[in-house]
Amino acid sequence: LQPVGEDELLVGGSEAAKTGVKPGSRRTRTLAYTGTGGTDFPVTYCPPGYTAANADMEDKLWTHWDGVEIMLPQLSGSMGIHPDFDLRFNPEPEPPRKFVAFDDKCPRMLLDSAEEWVVYNTSQTLWSHTDLERYPQPGAEPPFRYRSYPLGMAEGQKRFAEDPEFLITGKGNDHPFHIHVNPMWVLRIDVPDENGVLHNVLPDPCWMDSVAIPRNGGRIVFRSRFEDYTGQWINHCHILSHEDNGMMQMVECVDDPAKVNYRPRERVSTAAMSGPEVDAIYPRPSLELMYRQNISFVDSSHLGGYEFPGFEIDVPVLEAQKAKPDSR
Repeated sequence: LQPVGEDELLVGGSEAAKTGVKPGSRRTRTLAYTGTGGTDFPVTYCPPGYTAANADMEDKLWTHWDGVEIMLPQLSGSMGIHPDFDLRFNPEPEPPRKFVAFDDKCPRMLLDSAEEWVVYNTSQTLWSHTDLERYPQPGAEPPFRYRSYPLGMAEGQKRFAEDPEFLITGKGNDHPFHIHVNPMWVLRIDVPDENGVLHNVLPDPCWMDSVAIPRNGGRIVFRSRFEDYTGQWINHCHILSHEDNGMMQMVECVDDPAKVNYRPRERVSTAAMSGPEVDAIYPRPSLELMYRQNISFVDSSHLGGYEFPGFEIDVPVLEAQKAKPDSR
């Protein structure tokens, strides 16, 4: 196996004529692995009118608890994959999708071509006030569920240092990405530091068939060739309970350029770039967008498919920190 060069990503004239993209563009694709487990699911209040409109789903999707109406955590988890998380082309992405066979939104690649893929992990650390006497939270269920906030590590640690009851209540996961059929020439494994800046921790590009995507908006970047097989296969999280509960996606290789759905780009990443340089090519999600993606999904199955939670999610906002008394 030889490294996948940038020249292999280029769209030729004949292909460009059939796809409508600019000749010489690079074939790219951006996915996101999303979701939270049932025990990390934050308290989520139902909006006005929701329970009346969904009365038949009481104790299935929502319930009365502690004097309020809250969404029930999905015990199987809200795991899913977003098939088009390219925020340059799709700045307001719809909810991610659970696995169904023959999904019309699945990635479709061209036979005898190569692409650069970026896969983000929106699974994130959540912080909460855990002193319910000082910070009442109707619907909270200690020690598992609280009203939770998406914060960067530095901000969360700063608040904890000032008030030790402010704790991590959702840890998130590093999702091990695995794809069948095609090995990956992995260029980058980008891990966020305490301020959220991404850093490539992979010493040198290498061939892999599984690679962990770091939590808190981390990402992997790889290239792959689709040389000699037309048909369908899958990528999925290699944590079995995540895969079984929807974090799996069909992909398809086709021989008709008119059916492909990659995103064309003028330039692609390299292993030597800084994290912010790669951000400029493949925009990163905000903490708020990751929060919304993690607790929503579409199950498009023709056997009882539905959208969860079925309304626009309000991301909780923390009150401003009070200044410490002057000790001088």
